[in-house]
Amino acid sequence: MLMDVDIAQDSEYCFAGTLRGSMELVAVHLGAVEEYLERRLNGTTSNDNGDDDTADLLDLVTVFRRSDAKLKGFGACTRLRKGANMSGSSPPEYLLFTGKAIKNIHIW
Repeated sequence: MLMDVDIAQDSEYCFAGTLRGSMELVAVHLGAVEEYLERRLNGTTSNDNGDDDTADLLDLVTVFRRSDAKLKGFGACTRLRKGANMSGSSPPEYLLFTGKAIKNIHIW
């Protein structure tokens, strides 16, 4: 199985899909992992609720899956810039390129 994986420029999401065969695209949200690691590096050992913050890193990862014939051949992703504001006030949006090696280009 040939699989392409691409991490967005902001490291908020990772996208993965197969070149041929499967019609599934996976988006993995990595934002909570980054926040957890920043808290650990800063020496903060409790979360917002005051509980001890020793989470399993895999519990911090959220996976989204989508199946569609047009998702075959995942190629790349890029984040759309909404104006000059990248501070996170609005949820990020991404363009995904699919159709690599199947002769049908789709941009989502």
